[in-house]
Amino acid sequence: MINRKIDFSDMEWESPLSGLKSKAFKKDNKQIRLLELSIELEHPEWCETGHIGYVVEGEIEIIFDDESVKYQKGDSIYISAGKEERHIPKPITEKVILFMVEEV
Repeated sequence: MINRKIDFSDMEWESPLSGLKSKAFKKDNKQIRLLELSIELEHPEWCETGHIGYVVEGEIEIIFDDESVKYQKGDSIYISAGKEERHIPKPITEKVILFMVEEV
């Protein structure tokens, strides 16, 4: 079956960490995620996963080894996979909504 429409409203939120909720559609080696992060999020470790995304709502800071980058509503995010691009997300506003497309 070919999925041509992904309806996030029909999916349940999952909460793998305090301050993080997500909905994900996975097919082949790709996933599309809708993320809601709150200011309470404390990411437990460095993330080395690559991300391509869009900030739907709010403002977030992504902390890298050599700098921090702030993203706000309307900004796109591109982070390559690997240790040299490891990062930690830190919400700045009470709520941040991200739309992400990733390899799995």
